Amino acid sequence: MCATMGVMANEVAAIEERLRVLQTDSEHVRERTDLLNSLGWDLRHGDDWNRVLELAQEAKELADSCGYQRGVAGSLRNAAFAHYMLSNFEAAIAESLESLRLFQEVADSQGEAHARAVIGFVQWTLGNYDQALTEGFQSLHAAEENDDKWGIGWCCTLIGGIYQNLRDHDQAVRYYKRSHELFAELDIPIGEARSLIGIGAAYQAMGQSDQALECVRRSLEISQRTGNRMGESRALSDLGIIYQEQGREDEALELHLRSLRIREEDNSRQAATTSLLNLGRLYLKRGDSEQALKQARKALAIAEEIGAKPKAYQSHQLLSQIYEENGDLARALRHERIFRRIHEEVFNEEASIRVRNLQISLETERSHRRRWNDYPFNFRG
Repeated sequence: MCATMGVMANEVAAIEERLRVLQTDSEHVRERTDLLNSLGWDLRHGDDWNRVLELAQEAKELADSCGYQRGVAGSLRNAAFAHYMLSNFEAAIAESLESLRLFQEVADSQGEAHARAVIGFVQWTLGNYDQALTEGFQSLHAAEENDDKWGIGWCCTLIGGIYQNLRDHDQAVRYYKRSHELFAELDIPIGEARSLIGIGAAYQAMGQSDQALECVRRSLEISQRTGNRMGESRALSDLGIIYQEQGREDEALELHLRSLRIREEDNSRQAATTSLLNLGRLYLKRGDSEQALKQARKALAIAEEIGAKPKAYQSHQLLSQIYEENGDLARALRHERIFRRIHEEVFNEEASIRVRNLQISLETERSHRRRWNDYPFNFRG
């Protein structure tokens, strides 16, 4: 166990002990609320999202009973993050927006940064990239003003991921490298593993497979060593993509199946769609149309249920390819049309212009606050 994980475990144990001995009378309601919110926030690095939700509900009830706004805001932030991880995006958006409003009312800029970050991650997953980028940059500014390095690291991870989806790989690497530097400095392995995956994906998209492979393997080692199941599933998935592109199809198949198994066991539906799509593409490449169709249909059903537009259009695109391969041109055309419609919703020209203008204005604003280009990147990819 790394030093940070040991410290975090000690902090969790200390909070739990304080909650055990703390009286439940009215004099201690606010302290108990803060402890519950602190405990729930510390547990965000784990996989027990139902417990995070239980703690958030208890904290909210206590905070509501005494009109403690900051306590309500913290409980909603924790619940929003848990719902995001469980792919309940409607609840996550509603809770994070209310959390943001309350944090603003009590002038808690760090809480505001955390709430905006959750909104940004949800909007990113839904395919609303201009909104996600807006929240990401605003959260980053607030985190920088508070010298919240943990927050800065995750905001850079979010922004890097958005740029990756927008195919601006240079910008993606820039932000992911900054997050990696910060997480390495803070000794936060879950952050290191996530940023390495982002850097690797960008390198792979740029045709730099050797560098991509190094990053993904390092990410996998960190995740497995620290027991980070979600990080492990992400690294297995990306390693499978690299192997598939290298023609190592049997190894790729095993990796995608392992990744899917973890994601289904942890009820990570959005991540499961990624594994299902990877499997569908691989089965199609191997000429197994029946299995390809099965995986693509499952991916589409989940994507439509949770409202993830990027996964939905990818599912329709894959289904179109499968039906065309099978000679069912009518169904192929129908899915191709739906693919193009949803793809246009995500990448339409108006949204692209908004993103470019947003990037220019926000980067200009940041340049007045900080000399970004002077930041020392020591990462060796």
